[in-house]
Amino acid sequence: MANRRTRARRVSTSHATFDLMSFGEALFRYLPARANSLLEAQQTAANLPAGCEMFMRTVAGAELNVSVALAHLGLSTSWSSVLPEGALGDHAKEDIKRHGVDLSFCHRTPGTEMGVIHVLPEKKTVSYQRSNSAFAKLSAPMFDWFTIISSSRWLHVTGITPMLAPAPKAAWRALLLEAYETDTPVSLDLNHRPALSSLDELMYVVSPYMEKITLLILSRTSAIQLIRSHVRTSVASATKDEELLENNEIIANLRSALKCPALAIACADHHEENNEQSRWSVVANGTCVINTKSESRRYGVVEKIGGGDAWVAGFLHTALSSTIQPKDVLDDEALLKQSALRGDTLASLAQQTLGDFSTVSLEQLAAAEKSS
Repeated sequence: MANRRTRARRVSTSHATFDLMSFGEALFRYLPARANSLLEAQQTAANLPAGCEMFMRTVAGAELNVSVALAHLGLSTSWSSVLPEGALGDHAKEDIKRHGVDLSFCHRTPGTEMGVIHVLPEKKTVSYQRSNSAFAKLSAPMFDWFTIISSSRWLHVTGITPMLAPAPKAAWRALLLEAYETDTPVSLDLNHRPALSSLDELMYVVSPYMEKITLLILSRTSAIQLIRSHVRTSVASATKDEELLENNEIIANLRSALKCPALAIACADHHEENNEQSRWSVVANGTCVINTKSESRRYGVVEKIGGGDAWVAGFLHTALSSTIQPKDVLDDEALLKQSALRGDTLASLAQQTLGDFSTVSLEQLAAAEKSS
């Protein structure tokens, strides 16, 4: 950002080891077969004893998902976190490494657990067990923030981390401040989780850091709620919820009200009658607003989650693979639109396979972009 003060410690990202570093928690996600038609068919074929049910267990984590997706697209990524010592931590570590993500800044702690997500299809929600997770119990001194930040050209975090527990919140704050001091670009996916806090509580925590980040990413639901609470104009008041994100003036006012240099909103229209979605997005910087709804991608949904993280990875891929400085991509209208469309495309591809991780290759992404 042009108005940033001169830093005492400035890092040259041209010599960074990784294209992207993410910081956050990893969990095991348990998806019951009855929640997915493909798994349900496998369960039926397995002819299990009465009372038994098949579950798919995957490693999950919003920040980690972005590092994995970008690794599959050919970029060098790392993930900073804490895993428990023991067999479960070993399993998570090996699975993550298998996807090409560096774990040099991932620590192990004894006497802790892997966090768990249980998908509850009948209630259309999830249940978390994470209060004694290794990440929730992390110790800040185990991290060398300057080394972590200086190793990467870009930092990705979410609003999940600061709402987990006091220790992750303190670590999240320290990492953001280090990124600011070293002029490292930061993307913050707000990723509001009602099970952790209200949106107002989350905004109270993250708002002081808005001017220190490079890109703020919102879900459609959060964007609409924030427009209602932050954009107090006659136009916004007179506009229906479903039309708010299609009004460029309102989006520009939201970016300004939130005081973030660049704003992105990842959207999905659900077509429940045939289990399909249409992916599109809205992005804004200080000079333009871009809406890709007229070029939305409609596709059949195999996996209901992970689309948002894949969208982030697709969007960032344009910036991180560009010949110009990554954060300068956000100031270029043509590249900004390319970033948004790539996010839409990768999200649509990722949700056509099972699991939290996007394993779409660069060749598959390029082919999909060419055919659209």
